[in-house]
Amino acid sequence: MRTSFIRRGIAVGVSAMALAGFVATAMPANAASTKPSAPAAAPAPGATQGSGGAVVGAAATGQVRKPGGVRAQGAFNGVCEVYELCLYYYYNFAGSLDDFYYSDSNLNDNWFVSPGAGQYQHVGNNAESWWNRDPYYNVRAFTGANYTGYSVVLPRNSYANFTWVYPTYFADNIESFYWF
Repeated sequence: MRTSFIRRGIAVGVSAMALAGFVATAMPANAASTKPSAPAAAPAPGATQGSGGAVVGAAATGQVRKPGGVRAQGAFNGVCEVYELCLYYYYNFAGSLDDFYYSDSNLNDNWFVSPGAGQYQHVGNNAESWWNRDPYYNVRAFTGANYTGYSVVLPRNSYANFTWVYPTYFADNIESFYWF
């Protein structure tokens, strides 16, 4: 009886290892590190806010986001993609936009890049609406450079206009942000 129990355990272990090897080989080599590149439509004009939620785990890309405005492939291309924070020149997601994958300690050295009103204007102190397309991370946006001043949380998977949140007005007043 003991030997059949051990044989059964070995058979189950070997089967599990074989299945894990099959799954690993069926997955593309760059699947864990490739960011989706399909553009998404902007939120419906006039939308106020989508759903929010708690922070969960690490980004699906497997990369840890670090401050400093480091450029990721696909970021700053004027297309609001999954895993990015998009800042818009006008309210209700109108005008030009700039998209960010990494935190940025100084938005005054970034420009709105997509076609539309505000293109080539500085992002710092010029953003009136936002869309956090990341399913894992929230964003904390600040009124000062280097994560200083008043701050507001932009929940994951949500979008809205920057508005008055006591004691300050955030529209046209954001200079830095970080993911958390």
